[in-house]
Amino acid sequence: MTVPAYRQNGRLRWVTLRTDSGIRRFLAYALLDGNGGARPRNEKSTYSGISAYVRPLICNRHQPKMNQHDELLLPTPLGWPPTEKDLRETKLDKIPHEEWCLDDWFPAQKDACWVIREANDSKPLQESFLLMSASEPSDRPVFFIALFAETEPKQLVHELAVLYKVSPDATLESSDTMERLNALYEKVRDFPLAK
Repeated sequence: MTVPAYRQNGRLRWVTLRTDSGIRRFLAYALLDGNGGARPRNEKSTYSGISAYVRPLICNRHQPKMNQHDELLLPTPLGWPPTEKDLRETKLDKIPHEEWCLDDWFPAQKDACWVIREANDSKPLQESFLLMSASEPSDRPVFFIALFAETEPKQLVHELAVLYKVSPDATLESSDTMERLNALYEKVRDFPLAK
């Protein structure tokens, strides 16, 4: 079950997972739509119980599952605003679907920048993706970059420099640039969800 952390923020949601072993609650960060065009079925996928419409997302470092279902593929919260005005102002998706999300494991890692790359078998309308830290070497094209607000500017600059294979020195040595990044960091780090 997912509910919005704040109704007008479509990225953050509280998640409750109930299994035989207990209940797990965490704040999830939505990344991208988990559904695409139908994939042809083969013998292996016919019996897997996984929809032919799922856009695969593979993370070699963290791929929690509940039976055959990925715990990072979560339903979008459905909004039921109390008034017509709230219905117009809300930014929640009105059509139910699933999205690939980062769970509480990701912000606990030393890596602050995560990227989604296109997998080798990705093609239009039947996309497949890889989720990895920005510092992991890869020649695959970057599709999406996810950053955490708690990331200090120096770490952000270092990780993005590794991702783009450039030196971080010019940015780190620029007091004007680092002052702007630090000011933005202080605003975003402690941003109240209700604003």
